[in-house]
Amino acid sequence: MITHYLKVAVRNLLKYRTQSIVSVLGLAIGFASVALSIYWNHYEMTYDAFQKNADRIYRVRQTSSFGGVSSITPGPLAEYLMNTHPEVEAACLTRYFSLYGPTVNDIPFPEKTYSYSVSPEALKMFDFEWTEGEKDMNRWGENKIAIAEHVAKAVCGNMSPIGLKVKTQNNREYEIAGVFKDWPEHSNFKFDVIAQAEVDNAWNTSMYNTYAMLLPDIDHQRFIEKMKTDTIVSGPWKNVFDVWTPLKEMRYTHPEAALNVRLEDVRLFTMASILIMVCALLNYLTLFISRLQSRGRTLALRTVYGSSGWQMGCQLMTEYMLLLFGAWFVGMLFVELSMATFMELAIIKVARLSIYQACGYLILFIIALSAILSLIPILYVKKKTLASQITPTSRHPKNYFRLVSVCVQLVFSTLFIFCSVVMMKQIHYLTHSDINIQRKQIGWLMTRVERDRAVALLNELPCITQAIPVEDPLFPPGWGMSGNTAMEWEGKPEDAKDISFHIFQLNDSIARFYGLKMKEGPASFDLGKDEMFINETFAKQLNLEEPIGKTINETFRIKGIIQDYQSQAPTEKVQPFGFFPVRNTRQYIALRYNGDYDNLMKSITDAFKDEEYPDFTYEDGERKYEGYLKSENNLLKLLGITTIVSMLIALFGIYALIVQSCEQHRKEIALRKVHGAQVKDILTMFFKQYMTQVLVASTIAFPIGYALMKRWLESYSRQTAISFWVFLSIFVGVSALVTLCISYRVWKAANENPADVVKSE
Repeated sequence: MITHYLKVAVRNLLKYRTQSIVSVLGLAIGFASVALSIYWNHYEMTYDAFQKNADRIYRVRQTSSFGGVSSITPGPLAEYLMNTHPEVEAACLTRYFSLYGPTVNDIPFPEKTYSYSVSPEALKMFDFEWTEGEKDMNRWGENKIAIAEHVAKAVCGNMSPIGLKVKTQNNREYEIAGVFKDWPEHSNFKFDVIAQAEVDNAWNTSMYNTYAMLLPDIDHQRFIEKMKTDTIVSGPWKNVFDVWTPLKEMRYTHPEAALNVRLEDVRLFTMASILIMVCALLNYLTLFISRLQSRGRTLALRTVYGSSGWQMGCQLMTEYMLLLFGAWFVGMLFVELSMATFMELAIIKVARLSIYQACGYLILFIIALSAILSLIPILYVKKKTLASQITPTSRHPKNYFRLVSVCVQLVFSTLFIFCSVVMMKQIHYLTHSDINIQRKQIGWLMTRVERDRAVALLNELPCITQAIPVEDPLFPPGWGMSGNTAMEWEGKPEDAKDISFHIFQLNDSIARFYGLKMKEGPASFDLGKDEMFINETFAKQLNLEEPIGKTINETFRIKGIIQDYQSQAPTEKVQPFGFFPVRNTRQYIALRYNGDYDNLMKSITDAFKDEEYPDFTYEDGERKYEGYLKSENNLLKLLGITTIVSMLIALFGIYALIVQSCEQHRKEIALRKVHGAQVKDILTMFFKQYMTQVLVASTIAFPIGYALMKRWLESYSRQTAISFWVFLSIFVGVSALVTLCISYRVWKAANENPADVVKSE
């Protein structure tokens, strides 16, 4: 019996091969996109989940007076938490430090080796698994380190590295005290080398990352709420460490580094994939129901000849499930084809087999849900009376489900296109618009080469047009920008709040170097003693009609107002800036260059190679700004893929329905032609129906898309306009695609010989 069901199912699928191919492709793409997106979403939310204490470990930070979250904390914080709060079982410090060219017996460490100094409590809180050496950091003594297995293997092979000396280019020497297993990739940390941290016990100096492990039997949320009012007073310094981030949420809650794609964008892609799956399933159900309607008389006659309702249901379910499993197979092929791009974009470092397994299980789960949905039309067909199926009707059924299904698919497709176009327009605007500061072919450099000699070496390079020493690079911003607070100023309103602002050192040559623009004030950017410039944001927060000439904190007089420039990510608001006269201390070298980035790096490396300390750190303005938009660009790629897929599914579905509709209406079209209808009249009849659906879909999709993208644009400090041409061009484009999709088949049906059609019917 099962063999018979399979033969009949295969025969029916081949009979309607166009609809079957469309259904398989649509469902396969939907299966693959949903499975990959759900896996990605799960992967992003389970960083460090392998740690046995992951649910109890929190990253401790505080809200910054400049906005956002301050990532670094003072050294005494960990000990303070353990001594004053019994709810804290343990607390530790970590701090990244650089090993400059470490070698063991002249064998270098692997590239991109991450080194951290940690307090001994870190070894108890985190899951370090030791393979050899001393596990108790308190017994190490000075200048001892532990290394990961892959580092030990790279420098020592199969020999034990315990006791060997590690030498660096800055003449530091360490001894290897232990070896631990490689830290898993699915983690917010990358421990390759660890050393014992030297703790600075000053509350006014922040340079560490602090982690606290709470007791398992307490109310964690209640304790965190209590910590928001725990003020630590040390002399004039007051600190409230009110931001406690669970270890597993560090990846997407206040991340320190720019992510390839933010978790919010991954979730958006997941929702888009689910909508694609809905479109594909609606498309298939529409075709399936249409086929059931066209086969109504055949199914009824089978009942007359003895087929039971159960047998007929099994036959239909076999056909349905056969196509679903075919879609599952093709979907796994799509997973394979997109795997390399997916892993690169998501930065997922796991075995490919685990992704295949997860995707396979997810697709099977979706198939089970789809099978449940299929019972609705199958049971409906079973319950219809024989008379209603055998007796021909004088008119065709309304097919409301088909109309609604096509309209829903067009709504989703139009919505995706609209969102993608607006995102593309916004990213183009951010990439090419003026941010009021030079960012192209500009950057800063830090080196241990003596400052004046480094500047001289750089200015001799043909690719560098200018190199100047600066204390505070304006773009990209340097590390650890200093700040101050304006507590008093002339004309301060009674209800005005203190203003925290970033501090930069400025003179006319630095301002010209970066291309700053003066909003109000003198033509020169030079400052005298006790003078300062402020930016537009600072001036607005002062809430004064004429801030120029007013004194800040009874010391500095405002000489002018500089136009706001975007030094941070465009999703962040411009902060208040204060510019002061240049002092003698200079940490950075700002440079402007010609040519490409790779040639610049090679030239600087060659210039410093004979120096005592040839290593340097360089931050490029354009690459930094591109990094700000990395998540948006990747999201645009994802939405672009979903847009194309959604539109193809909708067009394939429309084409398959047109094929089926033309088959069902062949006799009607022939009779219309016999009674004088022209080809254009028949084309108009079909176009009117589908163009009406395009109009309805656009009417629904455009307001929804506008509301969504307006909210998305509000997260940026500079926003593009959603112009009328965006709506018009999308409507015209979708209409043109639908027209191209249906033209050939309708034209072919309209040009058939009426006599041949009537004879065949």
